[in-house]
Formats: sequence, C-alpha cells, structure tokens
Amino acid sequence: MHNVDIFVHNFQITTFKFVHIYQNLCYNVARSVLTRLDGAMNEGEKHIWDQMVEEGESDLWYGRFVKFMRLGAKRKIATVYKREKRGEKGSNIVHGSWYDAAKTWRWEERARAYSDYVREEEDRAIADEQNKVIRSGYALMHRRIRLLENLIDQLYSYTKDESKIWLAETKTTTTTYGEDKSTEIIIEKVTFNAPLFMLIDKYLNSTSAEMGERVKKKVAQEEGETEFEIELVGRSPDDNDDGD
Repeated sequence: MHNVDIFVHNFQITTFKFVHIYQNLCYNVARSVLTRLDGAMNEGEKHIWDQMVEEGESDLWYGRFVKFMRLGAKRKIATVYKREKRGEKGSNIVHGSWYDAAKTWRWEERARAYSDYVREEEDRAIADEQNKVIRSGYALMHRRIRLLENLIDQLYSYTKDESKIWLAETKTTTTTYGEDKSTEIIIEKVTFNAPLFMLIDKYLNSTSAEMGERVKKKVAQEEGETEFEIELVGRSPDDNDDGD
C-alpha cells in the first residue's frame, strides 16, 4: 500500500470516529431522558400522569393507563385491551367499561401531558449533549488545526525522499548461465507522485479555511453575465472587528 493510500485509509478511520461520536450522542440522549423520567416518576414531584389515588383510581386501571400512555403517538385503548385479553374469547371487541374508565381518569389528557414532558426532556438532554460535544474533541478549532498540521508534517516528510516523489515501476528479470543465475531489476517507468502533493495542498487549504485566511469571492463583470473567481490571501475585511 502506498503512503498516500495509507493516509486516505486513516482519513476514513477518522470519518468513522465522527459517526461513532454521533451514535454515542444518540445513546447518551436516550439514557439521559430515561434517567430523568425515572427520577421524575420516583421522586415526590407530582405529575398529572401519576396515579390519582385520592380520587380513587385503582392499581388495576392505573396499570392499564400506564400501558396506554407509553404507546406514544399511536396510542389506542383497543391496543391495550387486545394485548391484555389476548387469547380470550371476544378479545377483539373492547368492553365499554374501558372507555368509561378512560374518560373518568382522563387518559388522553394525561397521556398528552406525559408526551409533552418527554419531548421537553429530550430537547433538554440534546442541548446538554450538544454543549458537551461542541466543547470537546474535533469540534474545537485548535484541535482540528493540530490534526491537520500533524497530517501535513507527516506528508511533507515524504517529500525529502526522492523515491517517494518519483515512483518507479520496476520489472525483475532472471538470466541463467549454466548453474549461475543473475537477477536484474529494470526500471520501466517513473511517475511523479502528484497525489502526495495534492494531499498536502488539500490539508494546507483546510488549515487556511479554518483560520479564515483564504476567501473566495465571485466577481461579476458590469456588462454581460460572465463571472470569475478570485482568491484573496488574508482575512476577509468583513471579519475585521476594527474596521472603519
């Protein structure tokens, strides 16, 4: 494997790490939400979806409500009923007492309140995780620049070796003279290692972009529709806090 191929492979590994970070973000958000919900259910804080003991809501009907509540946006009384009565005769027809209980104990209202609470907790957990992510790792500009500098240094070190700049394609020939054998390596072709310098230029440009030191602008001619690009070396005037 050529050195350039190795760097491309390492770059792919770095991309995989970013995907892994995103997966960890999703996992941490889910874990945070569940932890907060468990805490809310177990602590003394009162919620509308808690059991209405003083109003006479029994453990049986509250347990059924909790199953209904946790079905999410597609919650239906019939779904809970059929799951509980699975295998029993007439289990496809919901008994009227279920609808009466749902109305008495305000299942829809309490379930909506629970869903709203879950969404708020999710938003809060996502915001917490985002704050952690943008303050660590390669989300920090100086960490990205350091990584780019290391890549550039390693690539540049190869330019000090002529064999890395000019890649030789060789062929080995063996000649036999009686019992004697001689092996000769013939250089058939020498190719300039353009990909190496293209990668160096790419990482240099990436570093400049991180620092805001190169700005590309499209300039339109006053007459006609032709446009051309110019590259300005240095920070954009718009980025200058001390401008007049």
